[in-house]
Amino acid sequence: MKKRIILGLLLVSALMIFAGCESQETKEQLNGIATALSSRDAAKVYDVLDDESKNTYSQEVIAERMGAVYNTLAVEDVTYDDFKKNKDESTDGKNVYDATITLKTPSGDIEQSAKIAVTGSEDNLKLSWTPEAVLTGLSDDNTVNVETKQGKRGTIYARNGEVLAKDAKDGTREYPQGTLTGACVGYVRAATAAEIENGTVKSVPIGTEVGRSGFEKAYQKKLVATSGITVTLSDAPDNILFQSEPKDGQDITTTIDLDAQRVAAETVSGEESAVVMVEPTSGQVLVMAEGTPTFNPADWTDEAMSAEDYAANVANGYVPSNGLFAQKNTPGSTQKLLTTYIGLKNGTLKTDSGYEIYGDDWAPPGGWGSYKVHRVVPLNGWVDLNSALIYSDNIFFARTALDMGYDAFNSGMHSLGIGEKVPGAYPVEKSQITSNGDIEDGHETGLADSAYGQFQVMVTPLQQTLIYASLENGGKIMKPCYLVDEEPEVWIDNVATQDNIDFINQSLRQAVLLQHPSADVEGAEISAKTGTAEIGVDGSTNLGWICGSDLKDPKWTMCVQVNYVENRGGSDVNAGYMGQIVSSLYSEKGGAYVPSGFEDKSEDDSKGDEK
Repeated sequence: MKKRIILGLLLVSALMIFAGCESQETKEQLNGIATALSSRDAAKVYDVLDDESKNTYSQEVIAERMGAVYNTLAVEDVTYDDFKKNKDESTDGKNVYDATITLKTPSGDIEQSAKIAVTGSEDNLKLSWTPEAVLTGLSDDNTVNVETKQGKRGTIYARNGEVLAKDAKDGTREYPQGTLTGACVGYVRAATAAEIENGTVKSVPIGTEVGRSGFEKAYQKKLVATSGITVTLSDAPDNILFQSEPKDGQDITTTIDLDAQRVAAETVSGEESAVVMVEPTSGQVLVMAEGTPTFNPADWTDEAMSAEDYAANVANGYVPSNGLFAQKNTPGSTQKLLTTYIGLKNGTLKTDSGYEIYGDDWAPPGGWGSYKVHRVVPLNGWVDLNSALIYSDNIFFARTALDMGYDAFNSGMHSLGIGEKVPGAYPVEKSQITSNGDIEDGHETGLADSAYGQFQVMVTPLQQTLIYASLENGGKIMKPCYLVDEEPEVWIDNVATQDNIDFINQSLRQAVLLQHPSADVEGAEISAKTGTAEIGVDGSTNLGWICGSDLKDPKWTMCVQVNYVENRGGSDVNAGYMGQIVSSLYSEKGGAYVPSGFEDKSEDDSKGDEK
């Protein structure tokens, strides 16, 4: 019995849309008119107009009047329902129906009572259109006015409580650290109706500040303050058609250490460069710094840059990005740690593996035409893994990759996160083995060159830092953490055994002492791998890399990437910068650098050592 009652009620509800004892044919005709109006398509509306309306309004005028409402309010959907015949206003030639128009907008649903007039026979009804069919009160001449009232967007803090971004009393967004944190913090601009309409920004109320890059974009859902709007018509400013209240966003505290950020940025100032530091056991990202160029977020806000200028910059691709530290580049010899990890894991390599290698250049029997693998430091005779890491022997690693084969190398790279999305909120470019995915079977030179970080291998400084941090974290690659209240989480486990990690660390320590002493710091034991990537058509442009940590006090792992190091020492430039950064940090801290928030753990560790 209950089921019959429910079904009966549903049928009655459906019929109530066109209540008033209308015939089924009339209801179908009215439904067609409602569908045309709901489409927001002027051509479809024009098709259902009566002759008088067509003589009065062109399709272009209808489109303009509709756009005056739908575009201004960023309308997402329109419905026309609850049609009821108004007998008092209907005549023999024209029937008037009371209806409800619902405009769905990011600020909320706007409901209005409307009068929809139709003419013609019940089997051929036509719409007698006026602008009020779009919005009650809309005329041929007036406009829709929208006044926005911003809520307070969440404040962004550094780990020590210093402000990175906040809303001022007048509602403008302020960036107290300016260019120091511009690339990692990002900037905001208010969402326009056009951006909401074309999907450039996700659906939010018009005028809502939207993060366009950096933390502002990554944590938009937390930070966002929903703007309130007041909708009126230009000729009736006191008649409020719709009003919503603003809501404040949440504050966030990032893992950024401003002291370390400042030291890093000042050290590489003037270089097209990036510096990343992470705490190895938690994955907390301590530094995301750039040298030059960088930007001041305040220069890109609505108050500082007009909508027209901003649109022109967007069209030309001249808007700030998420920072060089989150952009992928050819890693050069820093790739050799990954090839070592892969070889040791799959058994191709052992710590005492080696090859007899002579001369500067090598190709397999039969050769590759004129192409050969070149190494910088020729070690004639037996070259083992230890020597290959210390002297960065390209030939050793090329032969290792050829011995392991395509499938083993490709799958090994994927197992280290190459070609995979880096987890976490911050937008980091996806690394790659090749531009098409994996190295294709038979492409021997591609496989050989990839093993030492050339061919098409690309990775971001941030991801490379996370991989190198596994050397200080028992072979665990951590998910990057950008907020201090995020729980540490392992991204990739067991990339190497502790015995192999100890071996690699000692090899990379020797690499610093024998090849790149400028990276070393008194009182520390810097262990690091450099890389000089040759890019461009002829390889004449060099990108310098170094990734490493302090074996004596492993509370950080750092990566420094510097572009255009050709003709000035290659990656020795990076080694010098790492040494300067570490030396400055240790001097400021009066000893080894420990990120704030990890002091207690450090004290606990030292007490354990005493025991």
